[in-house]
Amino acid sequence: MTMSVPLPHVAQPSSPTEYVLTISCPDRPGLVADVTRYIFESGGNIVESQQFEDRLTTRFFMRVHFVTVSGGTGPDELRTSFAPIATPTGPSSWCPSSGTV
Repeated sequence: MTMSVPLPHVAQPSSPTEYVLTISCPDRPGLVADVTRYIFESGGNIVESQQFEDRLTTRFFMRVHFVTVSGGTGPDELRTSFAPIATPTGPSSWCPSSGTV
């Protein structure tokens, strides 16, 4: 006699959604901390980041590649909820991009 036991269903992790956020704005203390905290609190995980300040113009430039997993914030919510960081003294551009945006 052969007995088969059903295997428990193991949920496969959903594929992450990838974003590239580019920022250009006047430089200020705490900007990197604000952006990275925002990504973390939105369910994101940073996989690559570059940043620099143009010393002639005192403008700050940042490019952050991050992923969100199931349950993370979607592109429209990301744009809307980023508004408190994008103040007149904060980032002047928010350009998230992914395969679906």
